[in-house]
Amino acid sequence: MDALYSKNIELLRKELREADRVLLGAGAGLSAAAGLSYLDAEVFQREYPEMFRLGYRCQYELVGMKDEEWTVGRKWAYWAKHIHYVREILPPLPLYGELKALLEGKEFFVVTSNCDRQFLRAGFPMERVFEYQGSYDNLGCSERCTDETWDSLPALNEVLKHIDPEPFECRAEGLPRCPHCGALAELVFRPQNYEEGFRRYADFVNSSAGTRLCIIEIGVGFN
Repeated sequence: MDALYSKNIELLRKELREADRVLLGAGAGLSAAAGLSYLDAEVFQREYPEMFRLGYRCQYELVGMKDEEWTVGRKWAYWAKHIHYVREILPPLPLYGELKALLEGKEFFVVTSNCDRQFLRAGFPMERVFEYQGSYDNLGCSERCTDETWDSLPALNEVLKHIDPEPFECRAEGLPRCPHCGALAELVFRPQNYEEGFRRYADFVNSSAGTRLCIIEIGVGFN
């Protein structure tokens, strides 16, 4: 297996070296390999002690939470802590910087499902990145009184100030609300510039005809 692995790495190096262009597809496994793993029990206990006390041992287990456990207050308490960790505590992950260095001097484009903004924080030129599932950075109105979105971080920092740790819920006065109608806000993962990002992606692919294009897919599992 080691010999096959080494052979494949050398083949990838050769393809990268000889390629005119590189198309990179990146999923959650890339961030997990870089250090942001939703299976890390140690990080979960340290960053989410309230959920740990409730019997959960890693973030992936939260997928199995019953609907009645996901009260509005608990949902926002969790999202506020999670996004604060991902965007403000966790530093730019070195693996992304190493990936950027590998692509230096190449015409490249990145398509990613990751919402953690690690490509941005690693210094990738964002005109070459399409975050097709958006990011954690935007809120919108849950009642759709407007299509406008706004920066999530100030509202989530307010949630953090109003978390009652024992039930692990955000108190009502700290819940993020629409500045227009007062309805509850919600995270908006589809970016407002989705069509523009998709156009840049399509333009890159279409203009690659007749070139030597290396396509790399990282961290997408077997789904």
